[in-house]
Amino acid sequence: MKSIAIDTSALVSLGHTELIEEILEIFDVVISNGVLDELENIGRREDDDAKAAKKWLKLSSQLRVRDVKRKDAAEDELFDICKDENIVLFTDDIDAVRRFEGKIDCYFSVHMTYLLF
Repeated sequence: MKSIAIDTSALVSLGHTELIEEILEIFDVVISNGVLDELENIGRREDDDAKAAKKWLKLSSQLRVRDVKRKDAAEDELFDICKDENIVLFTDDIDAVRRFEGKIDCYFSVHMTYLLF
């Protein structure tokens, strides 16, 4: 099973779809402890993004949560994981994509939809 990292923004975006279980069947999804904390915080709200986060949280036992050194931004934690494991990062954070350009492979969540279909 191929490992990929997905940050909070992409998890929430993908949580608005019906693709979560398919993603988990095909990929070993790696997140950081910071991403899990962000998902839990979003899940406490009462909006559509909270519903999307809760979908992932229900299946969190199927995610590989890496306990890494905390950073100001969870995507920076994932950057270190991606470098360490040589895996792709899925994010919807355009600033992160720009910062990580040429250092790791980054894709937007919409690309996951394309990969699955």
